Amino acid sequence: MDGDRRPAQGGGVDMVMQVPEDVYDRTAAFYRDALGYDTTEEETGDPAAPRVLTVDLGPATLRLELVPGAAPADFRIGPRGLPG
Repeated sequence: MDGDRRPAQGGGVDMVMQVPEDVYDRTAAFYRDALGYDTTEEETGDPAAPRVLTVDLGPATLRLELVPGAAPADFRIGPRGLPG
């Protein structure tokens, strides 16, 4: 599509990225604002992951979990229904 900056996606998997607190807002803004994906954010009430941003990648879903104390490389990938 003309003007669509989002990369084409395929697959059908759910991905979860555990994001450190100090970069969570910038990471969420990147997917939402810079790439233009549809997103939904929720407050979970869970101190281990108090905020989660779900990014709709078409056939795949990316969950960005704000995890206090997380290392930048904490990343999991798996089939739909991956426990969050």
